[in-house]
Amino acid sequence: IGISEGKNKPVCILAMRKSPDGIQRQGLFWLTAAFGERFLPRKRQYSSNWNIIMIEKVTLHLVDGARFEPESGSECDAMNPKALLLYAGAKCAGLTAMHILGKERIVPKRFEISLSGELDTPVLQAGSEFRSFHIVYNIECGTDADQTKVGRAVKLAQERYCGLMQMLRKIAPVTTEYAVVSTEPAVV
Repeated sequence: IGISEGKNKPVCILAMRKSPDGIQRQGLFWLTAAFGERFLPRKRQYSSNWNIIMIEKVTLHLVDGARFEPESGSECDAMNPKALLLYAGAKCAGLTAMHILGKERIVPKRFEISLSGELDTPVLQAGSEFRSFHIVYNIECGTDADQTKVGRAVKLAQERYCGLMQMLRKIAPVTTEYAVVSTEPAVV
């Protein structure tokens, strides 16, 4: 994997191909915003049997226990419409989970949400549509008792109460992954 030195921001792409023996292989490479530079392994760089998949991703962090901000610090004005949809979905899921945690009187020490979407085109275009979504929750809480409640709150937010997650499920399949850790030792 290489990183572009130019002024264009690099974008990570997942490429997949089926080998002659029928085994599906995949690899990551970077494209710049101008999509002119490719960073694939030199051999088979431009092979016709690579299916390039564009993945758009947004990561948000909880700030001051009350609001979610993008990891990159970029403003909404700088995001493309596909990233804005992911931003809205991640923020809605996070705020819904925080509302449920507020009723339990739990404030997590750290809360990070990443929402990625696989597009049906190899480059970002106006006509690109999402094929699937994947949301990852990384949450740090104080005790083991809080850990159970936080896991339940995230599950409820994801499966039942977040309206944007329900809407995204109508567009494409949504997979979920979450890690809830407690930082204080268990009392024996």
